[in-house]
Amino acid sequence: MTVLTLATAAVYSNSLSAAFVFDDRPHIFANDRITSVFPLTTTLSGRRPMVDLTLALNHAVGGFDPTGYHLFNVVVHILAGLTLFALLRRVGAGAANRKATTNRTPIAFPFAVAMLWLLHPLQTQSVTYVIQRGESTMGLFYLFTLYAAVRGMDGSKGRRAWLVACVATCALGMATKAVMLTAPLTVLLYDWIVVTRSLRASLRARWFFYVALTSTLSILAICGVTSGVLVTVGRPNANVGFAVTGVTPWEYLLTQPGVLLHYLRLTLWPSPLCIDYGWPIVTSLSQAILPGTIILVLLGLAIWMCRRHPLAGFAWLSFFVILAPTSSVIPIRDPLFEHRMYLPLAAVLALLIAGSVYLVRWSRRRAGKSSTGVYRTCIVAVAVLATVLGIRTFQRNADYQNEVKLWKQATIVRPQNPRAHYSLAVALGRAKRFDESQRSFRRTIEVSTDRTRRDVLAEAYYHIGWGLIRREKATEAIAAFRKAVALKPNHVEASFELGWGLGMIGKYGEAADAFRRTLELDANHPQAKKALADALAAAAD
Repeated sequence: MTVLTLATAAVYSNSLSAAFVFDDRPHIFANDRITSVFPLTTTLSGRRPMVDLTLALNHAVGGFDPTGYHLFNVVVHILAGLTLFALLRRVGAGAANRKATTNRTPIAFPFAVAMLWLLHPLQTQSVTYVIQRGESTMGLFYLFTLYAAVRGMDGSKGRRAWLVACVATCALGMATKAVMLTAPLTVLLYDWIVVTRSLRASLRARWFFYVALTSTLSILAICGVTSGVLVTVGRPNANVGFAVTGVTPWEYLLTQPGVLLHYLRLTLWPSPLCIDYGWPIVTSLSQAILPGTIILVLLGLAIWMCRRHPLAGFAWLSFFVILAPTSSVIPIRDPLFEHRMYLPLAAVLALLIAGSVYLVRWSRRRAGKSSTGVYRTCIVAVAVLATVLGIRTFQRNADYQNEVKLWKQATIVRPQNPRAHYSLAVALGRAKRFDESQRSFRRTIEVSTDRTRRDVLAEAYYHIGWGLIRREKATEAIAAFRKAVALKPNHVEASFELGWGLGMIGKYGEAADAFRRTLELDANHPQAKKALADALAAAAD
């Protein structure tokens, strides 16, 4: 465990100086719930109360200094890796007992899986991107839920206490992120596929436990997650659920086979990585036939393996189960994000390592050679691979230290992603590279489609207008501001700047109308009242 901890700490040491990026700003700087830990009723009133609580604790200790936030994320990741290690050892011990072989479990396999999982570059988005602590913290609770369940099922001392701990940890996970909703099913699948080999026997032996475990789903309803997903009206800016515009449940389902295959590719070859893919929506069945067929074959293989090789089958099936909330029919505005592979990556790595060892031993037996030294060879291979992955993770963490570099890379990887160009433009503006920023805002408009978020386009037009009006190109600026207001009617600053531009070309009546609209949106706007008075006075002259 010491080696796992030190290796992870070394690889993520440069993440402590990374900047706040992307959704960090609205979820941290503009989140009133984290400005104070108490009262807890306020801190815990959001849809992810445990995430807000951790952010509030970070804020209480260090304000908005990102170092403490990153340190928390790294510690959570290390704890999750250690829990994964303990879980795999316990599962291996249970399998050995069921085969009546030995009570001792080789340490090499769980160590290899945990090490590669901790150091894999695909994990950087869940660790170095601060707000994605929701994924890693939920992952920690999820892994401990499984660990406690296994301890409660394998006859360990204090079996009931472990099952109680399983329910309690599952509840904490539900209050962290909605993906935890698959945990009760995953526990039941382990019991059914690996322990009892009978669904009826599992439910008969532990029915009260499963009732308690399933009851934790009510936390999602209490936090407002359930209604947010199921409600189809009244949520114009919904990011998840059936109210999401621009993609239907059918289109989202057709899109996900390609997404799952991309996740698997990144597991095997984690480059290039991208903070925001802007993954295209698949609209026709013909586009989804090939990837969909591959995924169905892999899913069928997992089900078949559950009978022939229970542990391997369970691991492979858990990959699909854990990804089901984000890779099914429930639309999410962003079909693909790397952080969603935080937990499923463990299942894939376990299968790859176990499969590699099996193939090496099988090939040596076929060649008439002894299997002596196979594990030693595999350990060397894992050490080399861990070193390579760790170096790549360290390099990826460096990308997060420079927001401009991070987004410029995203535009290279996904050149047709409007939001990547928009985010690059904003980052360039913060760096006071205004000419480059304006070019990126214009590029945002150029690559936009009818599926591009209206608020992103509105902001792009607003910033383009802002740049033009300060170059005294009022007519062009007015056109940009009009488009911004048309896309986002409640855009206060676009309305104000529109009035300012109209005033510059002597259209004082229209300018006054724009300032009135600004005050309707924000009665306390610091400049609109005086601007309105000046426009009315100029119109009267």
